[in-house]
Parts: sequence; structure tokens; C-alpha cells
Amino acid sequence: LAQRAAIAAGLGVGISADVLVRGDPGFVRLLPDLAIRLPEVWLLYHADLKHSARIRATVDFLVEAAQATPGLLVSPG
Repeated sequence: LAQRAAIAAGLGVGISADVLVRGDPGFVRLLPDLAIRLPEVWLLYHADLKHSARIRATVDFLVEAAQATPGLLVSPG
């Protein structure tokens, strides 16, 4: 978010997640064909919670939300 604020303040060009700037007219995509591989995201929880319905619901929600957000996930190339 700090990088987004710096870009919005006109401090220069930077990289931002599409979901943080999508629909904001103050941002212009400079390299639309450039796909940057983001670091892996890990969801950790205690082994005792492996069969918890709340944990399963949370994991399912996060996976579905990520898959439903175009441009959020980039497959390793």
C-alpha cells in the first residue's frame, strides 16, 4: 500500500497489484503484456485444525476469490 501511495503521489513509476489500482483513473498500465510472477502465498494453520469446518470454509473462500479475480494469479511459466 505504501508503494501504491507513492505512485499516486507522483513519485514515479512502480509495480502494483492490479486489484489495488483497477478502476482508479489515476493509474495507467504501462506494460499490459508484462506478467510478473508474484511470490507464493501460504495459508498456515495448526495441524489440530486440519478438519475444522471453519478452516475449510476459509480456505475454500480464499481459493475461490483468488480464482475469480482476473489477473490476481499468474501461473508459473
